[in-house]
Amino acid sequence: MFGFEAAPLITPHAERCCQAMSRGEPIPEAPVPPTGSSAELAKQRDALGCTPPRRNRTFDRDAEHYWWLECTLAKLRPALSRLKPDPALNEELLTRRMREARASCPPSNHRDRYTLLPSAVGAKDGTTHVYGGPEALVRGGVVTNPNSKVRRRRKMKHAPVPTTALSLTPRAWQSRKWENTGRASAQVVPVVDLARWVQETFRADDFVVLKRAPPRFSNARLTHAALTPCQPDECASVCFRSGH
Repeated sequence: MFGFEAAPLITPHAERCCQAMSRGEPIPEAPVPPTGSSAELAKQRDALGCTPPRRNRTFDRDAEHYWWLECTLAKLRPALSRLKPDPALNEELLTRRMREARASCPPSNHRDRYTLLPSAVGAKDGTTHVYGGPEALVRGGVVTNPNSKVRRRRKMKHAPVPTTALSLTPRAWQSRKWENTGRASAQVVPVVDLARWVQETFRADDFVVLKRAPPRFSNARLTHAALTPCQPDECASVCFRSGH
């Protein structure tokens, strides 16, 4: 089994998981909650002690969202700050693993083998920029277009939201760039021509199953053009709630 992962902050844990599964061991505990959207992150808020106060005329649903979100990210900040790219998971390793894929499939010991390919995928080889700091990872992942917009709360009909212990002022969490996907978070990652790699790696009598999650970034998207030439035997998609 080969797994592509483009986010440099995720690949170190993905590598540990692949190594553990190849040895027949349980996967190691994730360094941060394995959430892929704000909706999934919201399920962690009670366990993190971030149950928001009851709503009232000055603390509406919109304010509630920002309150638990800031609280949750504050509780996770120590763990998020420890996420670092692994220099060993570089293009040289990627090239070697892709070249060795044919020889290692199927494994000589007939045991399942899991191999991380630290790269994005697309319709041609190359590189792309991805944007997204640690906070973005627990809210959906990296993107290829930097987000320079500031997410603001809707204008309230009543009094302003009172200051919380987690914010100096209410406006501090009305204007924060929650996604942390600005230009300062840019990282360059390789892109692999998926169709070419599948054609060069697997034989016509191999049974190829492609499982994909809808990416949030367009340049490395598994487009129809990228998938059509490789003609996998099975193709499954992992879907997330839209808008998150």
